[in-house]
Amino acid sequence: MDVSGSMTTEKKYLVRSMLFWIVKLLRTLYDHVEVRFITHTTTAQLVPEEDFFRKGTDYGGTNCSSAYELAGILIDTQYQSNRWNNYVFHFSDGEDSDPKKTAEEIKKIIGQGVQMVGYGEVHVDSGYDYSSANLLPELKTQFQSFGLTSYELQSGIKVTSCDKRFPFVGVIIAKREHVYPAIKEFLKKGRWQNDTARN
Repeated sequence: MDVSGSMTTEKKYLVRSMLFWIVKLLRTLYDHVEVRFITHTTTAQLVPEEDFFRKGTDYGGTNCSSAYELAGILIDTQYQSNRWNNYVFHFSDGEDSDPKKTAEEIKKIIGQGVQMVGYGEVHVDSGYDYSSANLLPELKTQFQSFGLTSYELQSGIKVTSCDKRFPFVGVIIAKREHVYPAIKEFLKKGRWQNDTARN
């Protein structure tokens, strides 16, 4: 989770609500689940679960790539993909000092064999034009070659995803009513079942 100065109380509420329920569902459905919690501003740190759900705002810039770098280290050293089903979820408000580097780090994570990278971009500022909302343009540009598609759910949530060669799913969350449908979209079963790009 991005905890930089631009992550307001409401943005963090939405993120924590989603992650609380995602973690609870996974622990209910599966016998053995390990969850690691990372917060970041310009640098990322691994934090205990209780701190993650209580941590205030840190001030300074935003470097989303640092969170993916730390997640990559955890996968390499503790959660190798030949032994674990790894899912990486990241939530931010889209402010990033180097979005191109973030896109490169996401590509590296996916290259490590994760099952999915879920990216939630939170936009709740008053006056924000949600009708024209879109994921970071740099991510869309970098991921275009991976079968990128964008669509809107009945709930109004905007989704961007790629085909099974590149298991990336991005959603834009603008209000509390988006929390439940966003969770459903992130945890959707059989997402790439009919995708014949790769068996």
